[in-house]
Amino acid sequence: MKFISIKKHFHKKNIYDLLWLIFGQGVTFVLGIFITKQISKIGPEEFGKYSLILTIQGFINLVYFGPAEQSFLRFFYDYEKKGDAHAYTKLMVQFLRNSGVSILFLFVLAGIYLQIALGGYLFLYLSAIGLFLMMTLINPLLISFLNLLKYRKINSVLQIGERVLAYSTLLLFYWWISPSITIILFSFSFSLLVIIVYRVFFISKIIPFQVQIKTGFRHEVFKKILIFSSPFLLWGIASWLQMYSEKWIILQYLGGVVLGKYSFIYTIANIFIVIPYGVISQFIIPSIYEKSNDLKNEANLKQISFFLLLFVGVLGIITLIALFITSLFGRQLILFLGNPLFEDAWTMLPILCLGLGLFYVGQALSTLGMSLNVPRIYLKPKIITGVIAVVGNYFVVRLYGIEGIVYGLVFIGLFYLSSIIIVNKALLVRLKSLTI
Repeated sequence: MKFISIKKHFHKKNIYDLLWLIFGQGVTFVLGIFITKQISKIGPEEFGKYSLILTIQGFINLVYFGPAEQSFLRFFYDYEKKGDAHAYTKLMVQFLRNSGVSILFLFVLAGIYLQIALGGYLFLYLSAIGLFLMMTLINPLLISFLNLLKYRKINSVLQIGERVLAYSTLLLFYWWISPSITIILFSFSFSLLVIIVYRVFFISKIIPFQVQIKTGFRHEVFKKILIFSSPFLLWGIASWLQMYSEKWIILQYLGGVVLGKYSFIYTIANIFIVIPYGVISQFIIPSIYEKSNDLKNEANLKQISFFLLLFVGVLGIITLIALFITSLFGRQLILFLGNPLFEDAWTMLPILCLGLGLFYVGQALSTLGMSLNVPRIYLKPKIITGVIAVVGNYFVVRLYGIEGIVYGLVFIGLFYLSSIIIVNKALLVRLKSLTI
């Protein structure tokens, strides 16, 4: 059997959805630039603190919400075939509600304690962090679920609406109060809350989940999700070390101002690489999971192959475009988005785009093992890459400063990509031998 096929697998509906995806991504990209411009008004040191909050969000997502998202998406079509889509969706919504409220409760509780112990505005600050984490962690699964149901147009419209709301709310707050991290967190939380409420309402109209859950069904679903997602605990910790640990190392050895400059440049690289990755994955990964429902069907395997090639190809092109733009216009982009305090860090921007591009191409390729229900095969490269990232960053920041961190990200991205390619080749050989 020839597993890799580059035939076209798009129908009119796929093309229509893809056009909406491109439109939504374009508008989201532009709005992301203007939002970043507003955030930069807090200055380098405060921006560094904001980036540390994002590392907390990243950790919870990588070890908890992210694995849950992959699991819920992976098994939806299995339960739909059994006629249990309504109950399955209800469990997913309950999971998000309970998990989100628990996070908010913990931060509010910590805020009350620290407010009494230390005073100041710690209750307000920690409550804002808790609300922000709750909203930003709940939203991605709802986005992916709507994409799984092929409501990509409504998702694009809602993502644009969320960005418009966030930008408008920021401007409104800034009109009354001087820029601060707390204001930014509340602004983002408000815009996400509005969109999340509508997403849940919309899902309830597609798949009414006001149903009675059968005895044993909850245990069955969560047992399956736990088994599938258990490798993601180590995966998530290793990924966090790779993607976020350098920020804490920079804070320790180079200080808050340098961390803020690095984080600002990293945010711009995110706009070019990570946000497009997220949006494209919302289109492609649900399509791959749908086809993975019947792996004995050769046509499904070819479609999985095609979507993976498309995923990697598009990310490669986006990385090259980002390199071109940031190499030629990086300084002008920094001055437009921030203030002169960030300008001296512009040379890091193209290198960061390259490092992130290599890493996320590797992430895209790891979808193969997810679709074949063998995520454990990526544990070794994930753990090794995470360890190399922490140890490498610890030494290079002391020897070469921030430049060492930036060039190290390129090496780590290349190492991770190479590792995933090697693992995937072994997986394809094994799959081929099973299907001959």
